[in-house]
Amino acid sequence: GLDALVADIAAEKGASITVIELGGQSRRSEALGTKSWHTASMYKLFIAYAVLAQVEAGHMHWDDQIAYGKDAAACFEAMIVLSDNVCGGAFGDKIGWGTVESMMHGLGLGSTYLAGYRATTANDLALFLQKLNAGSFLSADSRERLLSAMRRQIYRSGIPRGTGSAAANKVGYIWGVRHDAGIVYGPNGTYIVAIMTPGASWPSVADAAARIHSFINQ
Repeated sequence: GLDALVADIAAEKGASITVIELGGQSRRSEALGTKSWHTASMYKLFIAYAVLAQVEAGHMHWDDQIAYGKDAAACFEAMIVLSDNVCGGAFGDKIGWGTVESMMHGLGLGSTYLAGYRATTANDLALFLQKLNAGSFLSADSRERLLSAMRRQIYRSGIPRGTGSAAANKVGYIWGVRHDAGIVYGPNGTYIVAIMTPGASWPSVADAAARIHSFINQ
């Protein structure tokens, strides 16, 4: 049933969708989950991981100056909560885009590219969020820092509005693409959904999220 629903929604909206249920029936479904898309601002999730890993390793400090008078702590907050482009780019330049790309490949995100044209897939986004939720690649403090910022990010018209549930999500939109991916804390358990579209409206993304949420929680 979930497979059929996800396939129908993806076909209707020209989207790639990946769903991973972390509790309940532990279902997983995807439609065009391996299709490559421009990341838009989704790359900031990968940069956030790299920043946290650098801080944990002692190679970066939260009071390091990053961009236009903001230190790493303030830029990290702005990059995720406000989707600030200057901070995202400055972090990428400082750490090295190729380095961040290699980090993602090391996590198993084999279809994510950042050195040059930035591309990723719904499957890679869902895998990243699955690992983040599980706490398998960051310390507890680092994990909570990123999840807290995602829960407070200001663009709520996609997955959060569609599901009506608390969600730690990140959006991306540029050049005719509109994406949303997040961890949804639903009434019947937590699940991950990644929705990547060719410029669909936020109400269209919210509709996709709502239909998936209704099915999982029926």
